[in-house]
Amino acid sequence: GDRACQRSARHVRDRVLPGDLLYIPGHLMMVIGHVDGQLYVIHDIEGGSWLGADGVLHRMHLNGVSVTPFAPLRFDDHSDFTDHLTAILRIP
Repeated sequence: GDRACQRSARHVRDRVLPGDLLYIPGHLMMVIGHVDGQLYVIHDIEGGSWLGADGVLHRMHLNGVSVTPFAPLRFDDHSDFTDHLTAILRIP
């Protein structure tokens, strides 16, 4: 794996390719591509949250396999997925 703590979402976005696996503790995502500068992943997720442009935390209920942008997803009220990313794995 590749240690990614303290890295920006842009740094992650610029170094991954479709098919790469992103791991945060207890959660695995697969990169499916980039659209308009956003990194998109597919993952099995119960729900999630993100900070809106207004700075308000928004929550969503998904409960299944979903395609979402990676960068705005929040791990908790104080950090995002990028803050908790521990591995980027490229399978040859």
